[in-house]
Amino acid sequence: MQQKKVFIIGLGIIMLITLGVFVFKAQAASLSTVRDYINRNAENLTTGVAHEIQFTPATAVSGGAGLNKVILVFPDADDGKWCATAGALVVTATGLKDSATALPGSLTAACTKGVGAASYDTITISAVDNLSAGTLYGVKLTDTGVGKLGTPANTTTGIITMKTNNNTIDVDSTNFIIDIIANDQISISGVVDPTLTFSISDNSIGFGAITSAAVRYVTGDLLGSATEAANGSPSTVSVSTNGTGGVVVEIKDTNSNSASGLYSSTAGVEKTIPSAASTSVTLGNEGFGVYGKNSSNITLSEAFDNDSTSDLAISTTFQTIASTSGPVDSGSFDISAKAGVSGSTPAGNYADTLTVVATGKF
Repeated sequence: MQQKKVFIIGLGIIMLITLGVFVFKAQAASLSTVRDYINRNAENLTTGVAHEIQFTPATAVSGGAGLNKVILVFPDADDGKWCATAGALVVTATGLKDSATALPGSLTAACTKGVGAASYDTITISAVDNLSAGTLYGVKLTDTGVGKLGTPANTTTGIITMKTNNNTIDVDSTNFIIDIIANDQISISGVVDPTLTFSISDNSIGFGAITSAAVRYVTGDLLGSATEAANGSPSTVSVSTNGTGGVVVEIKDTNSNSASGLYSSTAGVEKTIPSAASTSVTLGNEGFGVYGKNSSNITLSEAFDNDSTSDLAISTTFQTIASTSGPVDSGSFDISAKAGVSGSTPAGNYADTLTVVATGKF
């Protein structure tokens, strides 16, 4: 009788153990450090969307080199939104944020569209090598022109499931969220007002005594010189502008006889020393030439650069003496002049007035 009791107890133990085998079931662990650095949070986009996926496996994924997968499953109500057009995606694993380790493998990716209930937009990254538990991995997904990533309406839940897969079963899985909003861009406007500054350093320059013995140059002290004034003199024009077309500086002259050239109004001997190209003003011959020199950040006109190529005489009509083709912060050049007379040039006080204007081209 006692042996029978022992048998029954043993059977009960066996039954309990058997039941335990059916009750306990393996569960996928949760991925950690899961994030998606999506480049746009705006709704209803159909192109130009990119994802940078990052995750840390809780469980090693060891299906074999190139056989593992990473899968993203999007909300059921968003069919055809996250995958605007099904197809291949560009996969890169460089330049990752947060110092993430590049997802290993030859890596391909495809976007498939869900259709109806229990069918989901899905991105599958394939050809993934084995993954270590506890390592932060990252990968970037962008359009190829065939597979176009998109975004749903801003009413979506935005809850996405990410899974690792060893080509047989899912290993780890977790949910994360992307919040889609109506507009993720802020429009900024501003106005840069047009600017133009213009100055002339000396408004009174002179030749002093002009003789047939030498060509004479103007100086700022009105005494004149037999040699050209140093850089920065006799009168410097300075200009700056933010005009997209730059600035143009023009010049003309008008003497008291309403003509061009050095004019003496002495009664009975009215005389004009005629305007001429500066390089044609020579010893012993009458001529009055205006030119520019010492230019900085501005281009002298070929007509007034005193180099004998296409030089022109100043006139009573505005002519360009210098210009820029774009904005200039500090352009400058010197205005100078030289004069010559003959032995028969009448004595007198000769004068001319130069008018210089600057125009910004906006």
